[in-house]
Amino acid sequence: MRGWLLDAYPVPEGMRVWLIADDGRRLTAVEAWRPTAFLKGPRAEADRVVRWLAGQGVRSELAATQRTDLMTGAAWDVLALQVGDAERFLPLMTAAVRRFPALEFFNADLLPERYWFFETARHPLARVEAEIEGDALRAMECRDAIWDVDYALPPLAILGLRLEEE
Repeated sequence: MRGWLLDAYPVPEGMRVWLIADDGRRLTAVEAWRPTAFLKGPRAEADRVVRWLAGQGVRSELAATQRTDLMTGAAWDVLALQVGDAERFLPLMTAAVRRFPALEFFNADLLPERYWFFETARHPLARVEAEIEGDALRAMECRDAIWDVDYALPPLAILGLRLEEE
């Protein structure tokens, strides 16, 4: 389908997106997505985070990787922690930061919807081409850029309410 990406919000399986198709249909679908926090510190302590998340009913995975420190430009060895519940990512990471002080956490304080928009290079009101199968968003590609100043607007409806006195 071709249309516009209206919004997205986190659900346990990833991100639920809302779209308006060129023919006016309103559509919603879920894209599988797992937000990632980056941990710096002892591997044994990061393994404890994974076990703690499992105790909270959330699957997670650790993988060694490198990231660049924004302030110094230095490459750091860190552990990528993929969290299997996008909806609970922020409260879980907030609790983990307090519970595991031996670790430094990065990207753990990001709102999942903003993180997803940034990570996928998408933006609200973007023109998109999407492939939806049932309730699953299989693919979606932006057809414009966030910096465009002259862009097509979706066919939005306005609802107004007025309180009448008796």
